[in-house]
Amino acid sequence: MKRVLLTAVIGAAMLAAAPTANAAGNPALKRIMIMMNAQASAGNARGMQMAFIQTRAWAKADEFPKWAEYAERGRAAAHAGNLAGAKAVCQECHDAYRDQFRNKYGSKSGGGDKDDKLPKKID
Repeated sequence: MKRVLLTAVIGAAMLAAAPTANAAGNPALKRIMIMMNAQASAGNARGMQMAFIQTRAWAKADEFPKWAEYAERGRAAAHAGNLAGAKAVCQECHDAYRDQFRNKYGSKSGGGDKDDKLPKKID
């Protein structure tokens, strides 16, 4: 019970601190995605809950209209301990928004993959 309460308090504090109006390009989102991936890789679905809650705070409805919905569905799956379901929601959101997000904010703005570590060609 104490752990659940502590998680809720920390989550509320992080949501309160997360800007929503101009946040998509913020490196904090990348850290959240790294944390979520670490929990998923460890097989800890419930550990992904906070990352989904934090990710929802970054939603920009005018640019990514279903982002908050994906985050809530992922949180619900993670809360239920459904790792496959939580990961499927991650993939669904990335498939829907990866290109649009990267085109607007650049490939290093969030998420991250092996290409982010490669040197960029300077024209």
